[in-house]
Amino acid sequence: RKQNPTNEPKHTEPHKSELSRKVDTGSILTQILATSCPMTVGEVVGLSKDIAGELQDLLKVQKPETTSSTVVYMEERGRPVITVPVEVNGRKVQAIIDSGSEINILNSCGYQQATCLPIDKS
Repeated sequence: RKQNPTNEPKHTEPHKSELSRKVDTGSILTQILATSCPMTVGEVVGLSKDIAGELQDLLKVQKPETTSSTVVYMEERGRPVITVPVEVNGRKVQAIIDSGSEINILNSCGYQQATCLPIDKS
């Protein structure tokens, strides 16, 4: 069957009865949660798909919102790297000097050139 083209957008609304359109499910759920009544939870949830859905949403575990964020600011100074010629076991290599460093690092290639000894990887 061929449909006539229209320029009006379709508004898709869920199917509801006249009574359910007049009822504010949020306020009913608030009243149910605040009122003592001789009904089982199953009976209350079974009354309405909307109430069951809202109750389910209320019971979902949610990730708490973070109120603070960490901001890191790094200033790029563009200073040149300090290199100096160093002699290790009679062999000269270029070394980078970092006055704030807590450890000294030498890559395997530089170590081999400077010492000619095998690296103990154990």
